[in-house]
Amino acid sequence: MRKEVIENLLLILVAFLLAPWLVLLFGKYYDFIEGVINR
Repeated sequence: MRKEVIENLLLILVAFLLAPWLVLLFGKYYDFIEGVINR
């Protein structure tokens, strides 16, 4: 039980750490796509 809980907490922690970077990457790609469409 404890090992599973620790693994889940680690996964959540990693997800929180990666989320901002994923948002930034998607934001950059979105801006790039918008720029291509506007041209």
